[in-house]
Amino acid sequence: GASRFTPYGAGGGANDEDDAAPPGLAPIGHDVEVERVVHHVALVEHVTLAPARADGAVPAEPCASLVKMWRVRNTSPSGGAWPATVRLVHSDGHRFFSPAETIVDTGDAQLPPGGELVVMIDVTAPPDAGRYKGTWRLVAPDGTRFAGDRLHLCVDVCVPQDADDNTPVPLPSASWVGTDDVDTASSATAADDSATTAAATTTTTTTT
Repeated sequence: GASRFTPYGAGGGANDEDDAAPPGLAPIGHDVEVERVVHHVALVEHVTLAPARADGAVPAEPCASLVKMWRVRNTSPSGGAWPATVRLVHSDGHRFFSPAETIVDTGDAQLPPGGELVVMIDVTAPPDAGRYKGTWRLVAPDGTRFAGDRLHLCVDVCVPQDADDNTPVPLPSASWVGTDDVDTASSATAADDSATTAAATTTTTTTT
């Protein structure tokens, strides 16, 4: 009779051994599990903005432009190299007006086990006084988050103080050095000059 071709996994029989897929092939209609490689990272040091206090905070003035740099190491237990394209993704806390994610410069090369590199991001201190903390993680191209250390930044925003009386110094603003100040100073100078001239005239008249 005519032969019938049945694809693997579509025989319909509960124990149809003829429908079994050859070794290494998944039957049609079945999910294929792909094992993701999990990379590991360890923080070596804070290259910039190292915690200056026991609580890990770094003092900064409002709206200060800062560059945060961490040195990290590939500590993957499987001995795998990091991919050439690694992303630094903000995961918690304040972003300090930085992008939600950025590409880590690996020099277009995979980082071998035990290798180190510097992760850098540009941040800006918030305008209001207070304590702010942000957290970032390294993420592989397929979206898998690195295991191990997270990268933190904690900033204490402080208004500059007068060294004599510890009174907060007002921050410069558009009106702080505006034309009103210049006009007031000129008017005061003109008034003083007028008074001096009037006094000189009175003295001369009396003498005559």
